[in-house]
Amino acid sequence: LTVNTAPNITSQPTNVTVYTGSPVSFTITATGTNLTYQWQLSITGCAGPWVNLTNSAPYSGVNTATLTINPTTVAMNGYGFRCVVSGTCAPPATSNCAVLTVNTPITITGQPANATLCAGGTAIFSVTVTGTTPTYQWQESTSGAGGPWNNITNGGIYSGATSASLTLTGVNAGMTGYQYRCVINGAPPGGVANSNPAILTVQTAPAITTQPVVNSTICEGQ
Repeated sequence: LTVNTAPNITSQPTNVTVYTGSPVSFTITATGTNLTYQWQLSITGCAGPWVNLTNSAPYSGVNTATLTINPTTVAMNGYGFRCVVSGTCAPPATSNCAVLTVNTPITITGQPANATLCAGGTAIFSVTVTGTTPTYQWQESTSGAGGPWNNITNGGIYSGATSASLTLTGVNAGMTGYQYRCVINGAPPGGVANSNPAILTVQTAPAITTQPVVNSTICEGQ
């Protein structure tokens, strides 16, 4: 007597988040007699319709327990993948849907520039970046040596502390030499980029500290 068993998936594929260009794999484990595998793709996430994948770039292992995608692209963001496992006995087993998230790492394309202005003026430091959903945190160093760095909060003379542009309103002479940089965090799987530091120079208006003597009396010829 030979008793065959129907396909049964014992380990499901899981969602994966990667940076564009990185390879990624989806894996299942299954039990049953004479198992065969067919990975499927849905470009609308898990909503379908589902189409069978073939072994052609960037897909490989489409008829095995592990599907590999190399390289990933931004266009694949949100794609859904699942595996249909067939065997000697019916019915086939279909895995859960696993979603691929493809993010772009943070790259700073524009650095903050040094600012020189008069006391009481307004300084603006800005960065430009590319990448998926960046978040910003401006920092200040008061030592003149580029550290230690302290996070800036909005209030007082500071605004835009968590945006691409930091604004300082009403700077004073004591701030000359202060340095400012932005820490940019990207979307998963992780990554932090620090901008170059920008130096604040605060100039002061002319001020007479010693006045000429009033009603000075001298002799002719002196």
